Amino acid sequence: MKIAFLSINTEKLPDPVAPLGLYYIMGSISDEHDKELWDICFVEDYQKFLIHKIKSFSPDLIAISIRNIQNNDYSNTATNLKFYHKVMKLIKSQTNCQIVLGGSGFSVIPDQLMNELKPSYGIVREGEFAFPQLVDAIESKKQCVEHISNLFYFNDQKLVFTGFASNFLDISELMPEKKKHHASEYYNLTGIDSVQTKRGCPFHCSYCTYPQIEGKQYRTRNPVQVLKEMNTTLSDNPEVSHFFIVDSVFNHPINYAKNLCREMIAQSFDTDWTCYLSPFRLDAELVSLMSRAGCKGVELGSDSGHNKVLRDLKKGFTVDDIVHASKLCREFGISDCHTFVLGTSGETIDDVKETLDFLCELKPHSAILMVWSDDGLATSSLQPTNNLIFRHQILELLKLVCKDHSNWIVPEINVNFNPKMLNFLRRRGIRGPLWQQLDHSFWKKCSEEHQLLQIL
Repeated sequence: MKIAFLSINTEKLPDPVAPLGLYYIMGSISDEHDKELWDICFVEDYQKFLIHKIKSFSPDLIAISIRNIQNNDYSNTATNLKFYHKVMKLIKSQTNCQIVLGGSGFSVIPDQLMNELKPSYGIVREGEFAFPQLVDAIESKKQCVEHISNLFYFNDQKLVFTGFASNFLDISELMPEKKKHHASEYYNLTGIDSVQTKRGCPFHCSYCTYPQIEGKQYRTRNPVQVLKEMNTTLSDNPEVSHFFIVDSVFNHPINYAKNLCREMIAQSFDTDWTCYLSPFRLDAELVSLMSRAGCKGVELGSDSGHNKVLRDLKKGFTVDDIVHASKLCREFGISDCHTFVLGTSGETIDDVKETLDFLCELKPHSAILMVWSDDGLATSSLQPTNNLIFRHQILELLKLVCKDHSNWIVPEINVNFNPKMLNFLRRRGIRGPLWQQLDHSFWKKCSEEHQLLQIL
């Protein structure tokens, strides 16, 4: 059977991200099938690309990964739905093969995407069980799919959902499709590879979709397997100089995180890496181990400098915990980047000002400030007027305040987030997460050089 795996994520800001989830799905399908990965991220004309691929490969099945509903670069609240409509229309005009949708973005609003895009099937949450079963059903031509969990399909034009699987996947020995040749363009540009060490998140952050996508219970990979994947990537792809651990939260469960760091230390792993960190119950032993294991930077979802807002968001930690986490990072030589989400439900302009005052006192390595936008509102053409007014107030405030803070990143108003500038920095050879270079003399030199070129 010929199966095409299509990544339609075209976001390149702040950096293009290789389709890790799709690699895992490809890895779940036997090599007895003829498999191709189609990735349009770096394609100049996706229509010509897809038409050529469909004609030359003639797939029996196309599996499409939808990663984002909103723009991944946070720079505006436009959705990607119009583009997804265009892609589906093009594919259907070129082939009658069956189409399956999946991915994290699909799992957030599956009913809407099934009804709007009209694929043959859709798979929510993890696809490593459901997709091979679906392939077997299609290949056998029995088309009996009622027994396959996590599956959406149409029966006489009525949308049917088979229900969630009773258990999530055991990922202890899970390995993705080998990335050699698939991700070289990503590596050449950024030097970064993504790796996942666990799935699931038991936290209750009010806005977060991780529990919806991955479940609320942690499932961890064998640390030896994680290191095997990372070392294989390094040997196959000399362009890789940095890993980003994409777990929702690296430091929980804390004993697993410590054991993973110990495995890195035992294997003398010496490639830099970055991860997402929570201020919740962060201890010195773990941060010390992370530093010894090669961690150079952490991104913390601090969200607010106001305890009431943190409680409303159900973050589970306080502003004191944020301060403690930042101090630990400085103590062990790890750069800390804090993301703050401004203007969440119930928040006032005074709350926003308190967060900005807190950030000024915190003095982290860098900070990313975003104005809140809900996925549900982003897919609607009718945003409440008061939401738009509040967003405008926050952005005007940020324009005034951020002038004095060269280490702040505000995507919506292009503060340290100018696309041309970021591309220029990559062409000049900066690799790894760009925020880690905000205090670097080379960044400043490149910024001045870029500004001069703009003037000339």
